[in-house]
Amino acid sequence: MAPLHPTYPAFPIMAFLGFIAPLIPLAWIDFNNTGVVLYAIWASLACLDRFINSIVWYGNALNPAPIYCDISSRFFIGYTVALPAASLCIIRRLYLVSSMKYFLASTRQKNWALIQDLSICLGIPIVQMALEYTMEGHRFNIYEDAGCWPDAYNTWPTYLTTFSWPPILGLIGIVYGALVLRIIFRKQRELNEVLTRGSIPRHHYNRLVFFACVPMCFTTPLGLTVVVLNLTRETVEPYKGWADTHYFYSRVDQVPALLWRADPRIALTIEISRWFLVLCSTVFFCFFGFSGEAIKAYKSTFWTLAGYVGIERKGVTMATLEPQRNRPTSTDVIESDFHATSFTQDSDNGPDSAHPNTGESRITFPARNEIPEYDREGYPKTDEVDMTSTAFSSDLEKGVVDRPSRAEI
Repeated sequence: MAPLHPTYPAFPIMAFLGFIAPLIPLAWIDFNNTGVVLYAIWASLACLDRFINSIVWYGNALNPAPIYCDISSRFFIGYTVALPAASLCIIRRLYLVSSMKYFLASTRQKNWALIQDLSICLGIPIVQMALEYTMEGHRFNIYEDAGCWPDAYNTWPTYLTTFSWPPILGLIGIVYGALVLRIIFRKQRELNEVLTRGSIPRHHYNRLVFFACVPMCFTTPLGLTVVVLNLTRETVEPYKGWADTHYFYSRVDQVPALLWRADPRIALTIEISRWFLVLCSTVFFCFFGFSGEAIKAYKSTFWTLAGYVGIERKGVTMATLEPQRNRPTSTDVIESDFHATSFTQDSDNGPDSAHPNTGESRITFPARNEIPEYDREGYPKTDEVDMTSTAFSSDLEKGVVDRPSRAEI
């Protein structure tokens, strides 16, 4: 077992956190932001790959999993290109939004823009991983404490297929970034109108601009540094064809930590490449993990989990969440009783008769002709005497007919 190095266990811990951190903001980030989503996925998977390598190959340079090293070494080439490509997609989309080209586009044009973003963020890294095989001198290298690493034969086609992509993507992104900053500083009023029309908050727009610019400030100088180091510190071999490049291709170089750390160029390249991935994940989480949407999501998640253990949010009780019910009035009670009771005018059935199907009790009302009628003064009308007739009124005035008292009615 090798002696404990200052980067262990610091790097495995930070790499694991770098794997988790970019995935958290995906819970509230809009998936229409293709560049942002793919940046988070690439950064997370890259940190996971380096975390596994730092754990498995700590203190040894053995080759227990050659197939995994084949995948890991190709994947390393892929995400070194994918991260600047995703930054380019973000700043390119911001330029289209700020210049009104995105809002004026039709649905077909927007779908084509999505295909272009996917081609940049996924297509270029996949092509890069495939082209890496053409310029590999042997299968892969294993560096103690660092893990699997790709080997690129230092010849001029290698600079075209491998080393040139990060600086080129970074320079294109810088051009788009300059155009966006020009619109921000020179067309403030027009930009605000565009963002208002698209229902895009200004602080969201500014956050994306700053985030897209920060990775480009790292990836472009880093890519140029790798090119300069390979040109100045190593001899550029002439390209003699496929057979010469892939001679004894199955070889695997296993390098102890004592040797590769003794070479400043190799040590600088490995350490910067590893920690740069952790930096990308950290920057992403700092921009999107402390936003207003993130704070709301954290609070909601916390109180949801706290509710399972019986902890309620202070100032919020179940009584306040229940709707207020008005006290029923006498009219409500009468109406509810009236609607709850079924009636019938079947004079053959008694008041306690039941419905033949449901068995519910029914109340029988008398027929309309059986209900007594009353005159305007409140006296009942009878068949024998018509109290409203003129003859009855004259008899009553003469005293022939006695008026009944109200107690007798």
